[in-house]
Amino acid sequence: MARSEYVPQENARLRVWARNLSPARIAFLYRGPIESQKIVVCVDPDGAAEHKIVAKIVRSRKLQDGFREYGAIFLKRVKH
Repeated sequence: MARSEYVPQENARLRVWARNLSPARIAFLYRGPIESQKIVVCVDPDGAAEHKIVAKIVRSRKLQDGFREYGAIFLKRVKH
């Protein structure tokens, strides 16, 4: 049986600032902690070619002013 994780509605969608993006991973900034280890990254959410990819956060470090930098590796593409 597959396990799922409950995500409160107010935390279900976050807008982040991407720092580095490659075919295998992404680094991004977000103000505050992200509790979940698995996330869905939506590339170009406002465009016609929206891509969703399941990713796993593998790194996190504190920056100034409450920001954190996260690193995530892509696991699989979400089929529409």
